[in-house]
Amino acid sequence: MKTDALIAAGGKGQRMGGRMKKQFISLKGMPLLFYTLKAFEEFEGIEQVCLVLDEGDFEYCRGEIIQKYGITKVSQLVRGGERRQDSVWNGLKAMEGHCDTVIIHDGVRPFVSPDMLKRLMAAMEDVQAVVTAIPAQDTIKRVDGGGNVVDTLQRNTLFHIQTPQGFRYSVIKDAYQKALKEGIEGTDDASFVERMGIRVKVIEGSPFNIKITTPEDIALAHYILKEGKFAWRESL
Repeated sequence: MKTDALIAAGGKGQRMGGRMKKQFISLKGMPLLFYTLKAFEEFEGIEQVCLVLDEGDFEYCRGEIIQKYGITKVSQLVRGGERRQDSVWNGLKAMEGHCDTVIIHDGVRPFVSPDMLKRLMAAMEDVQAVVTAIPAQDTIKRVDGGGNVVDTLQRNTLFHIQTPQGFRYSVIKDAYQKALKEGIEGTDDASFVERMGIRVKVIEGSPFNIKITTPEDIALAHYILKEGKFAWRESL
């Protein structure tokens, strides 16, 4: 099966503050999005990358990331939408007929590892939908609108869901199309597939696979880079 990647990088980055969008913030002298694209560039299992971002960022991304750093797998730049799910839907439509399976990943998760992608693709051989996740470490409580604890949830059944997430292309496209028609919003791609009654397999993610959202995340990202957690980054 042919597997392509869809990288969602159209976020506005309001929680980050400042004038620069978080996907273009500098990490060790290079834009954050470069690290995400480089991970997929180096992974042999991915043939092409569909990159979804604001149309106004196309020129910058082409010149300052794709061409400057020799990223060859980005085959399409697709205009993003108001919400993340709108951006992913635009990307899925643009990818129709190009692949059998698709890996969807957040552009601001720069530390996806080759091992994680290998395990994701291996799991996709047997199921229609796979997500990466890490077990919840803290006690999780349900709280009502007044700030009062309602109950305590069983931690051993709770996971923090990450991307990458992998799907049979036809399944995720149908799931998105159905959600769009019914006006459903979701916080991740797999939630739309779950609504169709399709089982979603969970595989191990990584605590280093962080999503850059706040200034504190930037400090953590610099630490991860300094520690050299991923082999291909050791030469940077």
